[in-house]
Amino acid sequence: MSSDRSKTGFDHIGDLLGNTIEKMFAEGGAPISHIWSVWEEVVGASVAQNAQPVSLKGNTLIVHVASATWNHQLQFLKPDIIRRINQTVDTPLFTDIKFRIGDLE
Repeated sequence: MSSDRSKTGFDHIGDLLGNTIEKMFAEGGAPISHIWSVWEEVVGASVAQNAQPVSLKGNTLIVHVASATWNHQLQFLKPDIIRRINQTVDTPLFTDIKFRIGDLE
């Protein structure tokens, strides 16, 4: 219990978020952020410039793509990307990918 709770009866938002993030990492077997660190290595520089992972919802990786053309092209590569990322992180983190046109960082 944090000292803030003992004073106010409420948990501090930082404590709640920290606990939630720790649970996410523990349940996934590997840090979810590991996907982001291996993305370019797995998909190559050209794909990485036009498609970026943005979130993980359950067993589905959400990836923003630059255009409908990239969305279409990556549909063909989806099984290979899933297999290669799961092998690279040495844990099956996800079983599907949803490609969506969206902002790239």
